Formats: sequence, structure tokens, C-alpha cells
Amino acid sequence: MNIFFFNVAFDSCIITIMDTKIERIIKLQNKLESRFGIKVDYALLVQAMSHTSYINEINEDRSKSYEKLEFLGDAVLQFVITSYIYKNYSDLDEGELTRFRANIVQSASLSQFSLEIGLDKAVLLGQGELKNSGNKRRSLMEDVFESLLGAIYLSTGLSDVVKFLNESVIKDIKNGTLKMNVDYKTTLQELLQEDGTIKIEYIPREHIDQKEDWTTDLYVNGELLSSGIGHNRKLAEQEAAKEALQKIQTDKEN
Repeated sequence: MNIFFFNVAFDSCIITIMDTKIERIIKLQNKLESRFGIKVDYALLVQAMSHTSYINEINEDRSKSYEKLEFLGDAVLQFVITSYIYKNYSDLDEGELTRFRANIVQSASLSQFSLEIGLDKAVLLGQGELKNSGNKRRSLMEDVFESLLGAIYLSTGLSDVVKFLNESVIKDIKNGTLKMNVDYKTTLQELLQEDGTIKIEYIPREHIDQKEDWTTDLYVNGELLSSGIGHNRKLAEQEAAKEALQKIQTDKEN
């Protein structure tokens, strides 16, 4: 009899969890439709919000996670942003356009907008990720933003992706929130290689705690020159290059 009641309670718990999941996804689906006029397919939206930790926890195939939609969304994001800056920044050359685009897609804008529309509340995480506040981590929110773009693209096409980005990333470009920053890595490489071939390496330190920032060491010809800290690996590399340029400038002045 006790086992029977335990099973009933356990089944009720699972049903409650599933109901909560459905409610969160439907709430997001309704918000996307009411705010942006975009109707995203429910199944695609579930996949777009499914982190690998959640998929592993419910013993589903990894292909059911958001990873492939993120891959697609990243490509669509790159295309839309490239098209926009190509048409609106005709004074920039190819290298400047590349750096501007990189600055945009690596900015905090993606994660900030994810939080604004509630993706942190809709994303489905395993218990470990939840304990580590994974839904507040910038890199994870950027991934979810891109997977949502993939879901929008497959649901309703490119025009709705453009509509969505016009209200988020492109809006930030227009109002000046996102500007073209210096690409310190490229600047450093061009400076150091003026006098010949020099080996530049960016080596990340061990990164276990997902809540912590990344730290990357910059080596030139095998010798440590500088280190940088950032929210993700790319930003840490940029910070390391920036510090290296500052050291080189200081040495010249002395």
C-alpha cells in the first residue's frame, strides 16, 4: 500500500513538472506572438529551449537539445547583421565590417535581450545547471537567443527573423548602444608581425565553474606576455591582447 501511494505521488510530481514546462513554453510562445507578431512552432520552441543538461536528465537523444538550432540561428544572425551593416555602413572596408560584425554578435546585447523577453525563465535546464544559475549565465543566454532565431527561421522564415532582430540587436545598433570597438587581437598581430613571423598563442586556463569568467594567457614566441579575463573565451582573448598592446606601448615610452 505504501509503495502504491509512493508511485502515485511520484507520478503526480512528474505530471506537475511537465505541466510547468508546457506553461513556460506556451507563455513564451504567446509573448513572441503578442509582442513581435511571430508564431513559433511549439515543438521547435521546446527544442530551442532544451539545454543538453535537461535532455540528458530526461534520457532523450542529444539531437533533441538546442545545439543544432543554435548552429542554424548563429548562421542566420551572421547573415542578417552582415546584410544590415553592409547596406548602412558603406564607408567601412571589408576588415572593418568584419570587426564590426564580430563586436555585435559577441556583445552583451544578445544575453540582455534574452533576459528582457524571459528566455531565462523558459529555458529547460538540468538540476545541476539550475543550481549553478545557468539561466543567468551570459554565454548560455547567448546560445538560447541564437537557438530561438533558428526556431523562428524554421517556423516562419527569414522575414520574421529580421523583424525580431530589428527589435533587439539592430535596434541597439541604430540607437548607438552597439558601436564598432577595436579588435585588439588583429591590431596586436599586425603590430608584432611587422618585423617578421612571430608565434602568438592564446591559451585558456582550466574553466570548471561555469559561473566564473574565462581567463586566457597570451604567449609570444613561447613567453607569457599578458593575461585577460572575460565573460567568454573570445572576450578573454581580446582583453589579453589589449593588455599586451598596453605593455608594448609602455615599453616604447620608457
